[in-house]
Amino acid sequence: MNPRVSALIPVRNGAATIGRAIDSVLAQRYAGEIEIVVVDDGSDDGTAAVLERYRSRIMMLPGPRRGVSAARNTGARAATAKYLAFLDADDAWLPEKLDRIVPLLESNHEYVVGYHDAMEIDRAGKVLRTRYHPVGHTRPPTLKELLGLRWAGWPILPSNVVMCRDVYALCGGFDERLVSCEDIFLWMCAREHGPFVYVPESLTMRQFAPSVEREEWYLEGARILDRVVRERFGRRARGSYFAELLAYESARALRRGDRKTAIARVRRATMMAPGNPRILALLALSILPPFAIRAAGRLMKRQLIPAQSEKMARIPQV
Repeated sequence: MNPRVSALIPVRNGAATIGRAIDSVLAQRYAGEIEIVVVDDGSDDGTAAVLERYRSRIMMLPGPRRGVSAARNTGARAATAKYLAFLDADDAWLPEKLDRIVPLLESNHEYVVGYHDAMEIDRAGKVLRTRYHPVGHTRPPTLKELLGLRWAGWPILPSNVVMCRDVYALCGGFDERLVSCEDIFLWMCAREHGPFVYVPESLTMRQFAPSVEREEWYLEGARILDRVVRERFGRRARGSYFAELLAYESARALRRGDRKTAIARVRRATMMAPGNPRILALLALSILPPFAIRAAGRLMKRQLIPAQSEKMARIPQV
């Protein structure tokens, strides 16, 4: 018998996309029961009216604005299923998602998290890229790799994850001190309790809508993340996620021609992580003539992650 799954969807001012997210859960081919829990984190647009159309098929939990971590935790406390499956309100699952992931968790109870790849779409639904995970990251991470605090961490998106409810509880849920990057910390905590399993298929559509405001939001979360990770893991935590993300956002600023922001961010990253060769390279790029923008674009295409060895690339996939 297929176990019950709780789909947890936090939303704030997501009237334009929340219907698509809910519909993608309702369209799952999974044979087991799916409980849909939607937490409205203080929306003041038309989100409530959209949710009202689904009243008979979802659990609606409205509340004041507290942040995405608190919203997910609220949903998890109300959920009743064995497995928790996260979905951001601007993302959508493909119909096979749960059918591909849940049986793997059921077949080996050592696995504490199951996840997969994703495709990226823009606000209009146009596919920007068919794979999200870079070369070398198409396998489950070790705890040491997660604690490396590189800018991409191990690129595990919340909307790609199905997690054992008991392990979520052991981890204490999402850390509500984190305004963003809360998922990165939870994966670190979960990895202490067991291995992950990865499916190399794009089973989520992730909406990509970059903005300067969103960059600042991620940077603030990364700044807090560095502190929280060191508090929890001590010397096992290596490097600075904040510095890596500053460098990455510097490359993004260069690409859009904002050299002032690029220089400010990469200089700050250099001060925080002196000697980091990739950050020093970006510092050099930021003070070179405009052709450096093209070089920064090539760095971004590789996502600032060193090439992995052929041996790693040959690691068997699940």
